[in-house]
Amino acid sequence: MTTPIAPPATKTMPVFTEATLDGKCPSGPIESRWERTRFDATGTGDNDGTFESVQARKSYDDWLPALHLRRDLDDDTSIRAALTRSVVRPTFGQLAPGFQIDGDEVEFGNPELKPLRSNNFDLGIEHRFGPASVVSAYGFYKDINNFAYRSNVAGSGLWAGFDEAVTFRNGDRSKLVGLELAYTHAFKSLPAPWNGLLASANLTLTHSKATIRETDPDTGEVVSRRISLPNQSDRVLNLAVGYEAHGWSIRLAAN
Repeated sequence: MTTPIAPPATKTMPVFTEATLDGKCPSGPIESRWERTRFDATGTGDNDGTFESVQARKSYDDWLPALHLRRDLDDDTSIRAALTRSVVRPTFGQLAPGFQIDGDEVEFGNPELKPLRSNNFDLGIEHRFGPASVVSAYGFYKDINNFAYRSNVAGSGLWAGFDEAVTFRNGDRSKLVGLELAYTHAFKSLPAPWNGLLASANLTLTHSKATIRETDPDTGEVVSRRISLPNQSDRVLNLAVGYEAHGWSIRLAAN
């Protein structure tokens, strides 16, 4: 993949407001964030050894509201819920406005990619049982638009005469549902020097559905198919042990 002559420049101008719900009912902050993003990039195209400059520029706006609620069941147990909207911009490599043509094969970035936008709902419970010790369970749901994925568009448009034309596209709507279980414990009740021991575990289970479009290189027809959300693991497990006391801080983690 070609790289830009100059790194892409992305400028974000945020405006942020916040209020708080308080009382015996669930309480928490209400946030509202507006962002305007401007993107400028200059790349280079390699057409079988002939080089040319490629430029791209665009801007877009996002409104990102967030509502976070908390209800304490007792001094050590809380229920939390959140409704949020988030945005994730494509990587510079995906946006790079350049191309590399080698015979009947081409690879190029897509500066017209839209950012991933997601409406999110989280609900969970946590219980605190000592200093730096907590066990929790959280469910979450995400309604996602415009995720980016790698695609071969050979046989269509400008690339009709190519056997391979690899770039990035925006996917259609996708859904993600999951459960996160977490445990963290600091063994402060043990006698010294064992009172510095730490342990944590985190398990995330997810299920996703997404729709992508692919171009048939023989007919040039664009067809849709269902897949799992790209770059999303169904199961993620993280384990860690450590020690933090008497001037020592050690961590050993595995996933």
